[in-house]
Amino acid sequence: MFKSMKFRVFIVGLVLMLMLTACGGQQVSQPTEAPAVETKAPAVEAPTAAPTVEVKAEDTPEPVVEKKSADGAKIALLTLGTINDGGWNSSIYEGLLAIEKEYGFESTLAEKINYPDMEEVVRTYADAGYAIIIGHANNFLDIFYRVAPEYPDITFICTSGLSFQEPNVLSISADSMEQGFLAGAVAGLMTKTGKVAFVSGQESLPTTKTSHGFKMGAEYVNPDVEATTVLTGNNADPVRMNEATNSLVDNGVDIVFTSGNAVARGTLQAAEKRGILAIGNNTDQNNLAPNTVLVSIIKDHTLLMKEVAERYLNDNLKAEYVNMNASKGAVYLSPWHGFEDKVPQEVKDKLDEVMEELKSGKIDLEAMEKELKE
Repeated sequence: MFKSMKFRVFIVGLVLMLMLTACGGQQVSQPTEAPAVETKAPAVEAPTAAPTVEVKAEDTPEPVVEKKSADGAKIALLTLGTINDGGWNSSIYEGLLAIEKEYGFESTLAEKINYPDMEEVVRTYADAGYAIIIGHANNFLDIFYRVAPEYPDITFICTSGLSFQEPNVLSISADSMEQGFLAGAVAGLMTKTGKVAFVSGQESLPTTKTSHGFKMGAEYVNPDVEATTVLTGNNADPVRMNEATNSLVDNGVDIVFTSGNAVARGTLQAAEKRGILAIGNNTDQNNLAPNTVLVSIIKDHTLLMKEVAERYLNDNLKAEYVNMNASKGAVYLSPWHGFEDKVPQEVKDKLDEVMEELKSGKIDLEAMEKELKE
């Protein structure tokens, strides 16, 4: 047994020697540390700002604003002339229709009111419970002063007045003196004879303001111009306007500015027949005489009526004088139409300059009027 075990040990030793010989007698090196491997955290780029996205105004939904409604509040418009006059009365009627549609007023029109009937008509609508009664002529102001104290819950508005009476009579008007000034500037720049004129009907405070503005505007751009005013004394007789215009042309006037209601057509017809230029008023009157009406000086009565509506809906329709002028967008020039290429660019540039000076207050018409009266 002992021999057998020795034999086994011998065999195991022999095997181990053979294995070492097979390995080529190489030395087995001691294990070394694993080579250092420089590992870096993967680079992480700093967060960049979100790409700028240009948002155009048209892509941005406008906030929904709930528009106030008049809920059928009744408003009456009273005029002395016809709403088909293509000027003074037609422009205010357009404004009435606009606020009826946009704000929900219930509107009524009374046109061609005779002077002796004015107070009776005013009282008729007041008794009927109208919330607002508008008189589209300076003549209504004195009547409102008499009637309004009896109807404290009704607002009486004169659209060509310059004064008011507490607590419920106010005046709101497109600036007549600015309108006249712009017309005078156009006439002063475009006249060839150096003589221009303003032709109207009956004398009134707004007409006087327009007349003063016309003279000041003409002389502002052309100190050598002769600016004349002729009043026929009648707002219902276009024949007189026609005759007055012909007389002016006979005396060398080559540009006329006219105001009023339907009577203004008398001046436009005479100007067209005599071959001189005319300046329209209140609305764009080029369609009445396309080869004669050089430009029109607009009084934006739709804007004026919207001002009334907004003030009513905001409980701010109080006794005061509200002047709707060029800076508010209520007085401006119409397009030139067929005269676009006939009016020199320097004239257009000068008129743009005058308009900006009116808007900014650089042209002080009140101060100029004081000097004019002196």
